[in-house]
Amino acid sequence: MGDQVLKGDNFKPFISNAQQLTEFLGDYYSNELGTTYTMVTQDGKLMAQHRRHNDIKLNPTKEDTFLGERWFFRQVRFTRNSTKQITGFKLSGGRVRNLRFEKQ
Repeated sequence: MGDQVLKGDNFKPFISNAQQLTEFLGDYYSNELGTTYTMVTQDGKLMAQHRRHNDIKLNPTKEDTFLGERWFFRQVRFTRNSTKQITGFKLSGGRVRNLRFEKQ
């Protein structure tokens, strides 16, 4: 037990600043849920807003990936196209994995 080696992914820490966060801003729609989340910044942090929920603070974990403070909005992984523009995000939380939201 004491000599067991655990391996994990190495990644470069993602440092968010106001300029880096601007590319994530906007409305994101889920066809499956028929709902929209709006990404905004408040006090230098990325926040997800929805008309039926309180704002959800998103903390950066690695490039294009954030950890949400709610059990149903836990991991947000933004997706990009071939020109590196944000096209949407995949949401995982609770019993949901990779629920697709498209940038509007």
